[in-house]
Amino acid sequence: MIKTVGVIANPSKKKALAYQKKVVSILRKKKIMAITDEKLSRHEVIRMSDLIIALGGDGTLLNIARHINKKIDVLGINLGDFGFLTEIKTNEIKAAIDEVLEGKYTVSLRQVINAGIIRDDKIINSFSALNDIVVSRGSLSRILTLELIINNEQVAVYLCDGLIVASATGSTAYSLSAGGPILHPEVKAFVVSPICPHTLSNRPLVLPMTSDIRIKVVSQEAKDVALVADGQEGIKLKNGDIVRINKAKRPFRLITSSKRSYFAILNEKLKWGRVR
Repeated sequence: MIKTVGVIANPSKKKALAYQKKVVSILRKKKIMAITDEKLSRHEVIRMSDLIIALGGDGTLLNIARHINKKIDVLGINLGDFGFLTEIKTNEIKAAIDEVLEGKYTVSLRQVINAGIIRDDKIINSFSALNDIVVSRGSLSRILTLELIINNEQVAVYLCDGLIVASATGSTAYSLSAGGPILHPEVKAFVVSPICPHTLSNRPLVLPMTSDIRIKVVSQEAKDVALVADGQEGIKLKNGDIVRINKAKRPFRLITSSKRSYFAILNEKLKWGRVR
């Protein structure tokens, strides 16, 4: 039973705080306790809540996903320009909240990616991502040499600008721009997509989500290499560093819109499948 709802807004979005107040008002009229991230941290809001309502764009949802450490459903309301993950439009807010509070909604389980950075045989940092983990060079650094190891077997050595390891959810993000395939979000798989590979035969690779993936930086000139999680946080890497990637134990629970299917969203947002 939903007793407390956390309402998290991206203040950089136009009218975000106004919509946050609107959502809080709707909830309180229904005798539901509403808490916001105006004075509390996102960690605290999530810890105290039975449901999260996110107001912003996909970036807001990606940020919230990294803060979640328990089983909780998330409803995304799109205040951005694209909104592939935040499916609910502003004119659907009240109807969507009514459906959720009545239990008439569907949850899509989205796999989260874990990445640990190993340096000198020690884990020095770790990150999680809903979309992707990217290892890439800086704008002024030379082409990278990256070794891909899957389940302790060397699979490939890439000369490239970087590698993207994406979830099915992230297959429509950076990976797609790098020539990767679109995966339905219910597909349990990773997509490994090279960024500007020197050899054109180095094509994207689809792997089972159970795979143990390791990316080793083997460039002697690796002076400006970084790992970035969901385009939002990351760490500088050194020659010899290993990024170990696997699936997280807990999926991200995204409430989907009853107004449109996944393929309808592909059509609307990416113009996918349309006859020119």
